[in-house]
Amino acid sequence: YNPPTTSSKSVYHYSPRVKVATTEEDEEAHRFVQEFKARRIALKLTQSDIGEELNLRAGARYGQSYISRMESIQLSTAIVLRMKPLLLKLLEEKEEERRRMKQNMDFDEEEY
Repeated sequence: YNPPTTSSKSVYHYSPRVKVATTEEDEEAHRFVQEFKARRIALKLTQSDIGEELNLRAGARYGQSYISRMESIQLSTAIVLRMKPLLLKLLEEKEEERRRMKQNMDFDEEEY
């Protein structure tokens, strides 16, 4: 058996039953989705919370089902990568909010 040659952008994964070709972009999108979901959960944000924030920021109609489909890799790579900058900014802002809240709480405790 001679596997097909691949371009520098494609990686072929073989299993006994299925041959799947993924591009670097597919893998980047998959890594991003995994990171996004972990960070969202660590921030105790629901999929609905993210959808609501996106609605406020992007002026579009996003909901829990959209975030769910993204997290389960049901959206195209192009869509995920197009949303990546907005979602990263949203997470970074929420993480900064949490840090400030924690610092304020720590500061308040020191006063007593």
